Amino acid sequence: MNFNFYEEFKSHSNEELIAIARQTDAYQTEAVAAAYQHLNEREVSENEILGITEAPQNYSGESSQGEQEDLLVPYLTDPAPQVSYKWINVLLCIIAFQFFYNLSTRLWYFFKYKLSFTLFFNLESLIIFIVFPVLFLMVLKRKKLAWFILFSIHLYTGLTICVTQGIAVAYGYVNNYSNLLVWAFAVVINTSYVIILWKEIVANTFSVSTPAKQKTAIIVAVATVLILLAKQ
Repeated sequence: MNFNFYEEFKSHSNEELIAIARQTDAYQTEAVAAAYQHLNEREVSENEILGITEAPQNYSGESSQGEQEDLLVPYLTDPAPQVSYKWINVLLCIIAFQFFYNLSTRLWYFFKYKLSFTLFFNLESLIIFIVFPVLFLMVLKRKKLAWFILFSIHLYTGLTICVTQGIAVAYGYVNNYSNLLVWAFAVVINTSYVIILWKEIVANTFSVSTPAKQKTAIIVAVATVLILLAKQ
């Protein structure tokens, strides 16, 4: 269950709610929206929320056409930043796809080759049956740890595939090029994760700052190189 900002802000004063509504970069979208909802219910004017003390008028006591357009700006502009539900849903769909794809593949091999349960319930099965659902729930609840786990794993995996398969192709170690399509698909999945998670609106949803993103990317890239060198 998501955190209920509306219930939490019931005891907040108007000044506290206005401070939240003005700092859209410092608070989650749901928090800003809840603050606006309380302020509207308390009949706090939009000008007061935005800190506008008076509206400019001409000498006739009526606003000019240009000034009237300016006065409409606060009402025509959505006070809350664009919600990243779209990208969160994309992440959830990718995780769900990976889960069912891996599950169906393992079940197909299990029934086709009549594998034993010992071979079926191994480390890979643990990842499929436990890790994917846990990550799904963590993303659904906007957990910061979910961002770091997903970003690190998929950046590492994508870099590893590109380097190892690139070397294999360069030295002629790949005879069956149909396997390259599988690797290419894996690269697309991992790259999609990295691109989506790197988006500012997505990272902000998980409360991950830009310096934290950059530091994580550098650490993962360096770790990937060291691991690949150690395997040589």
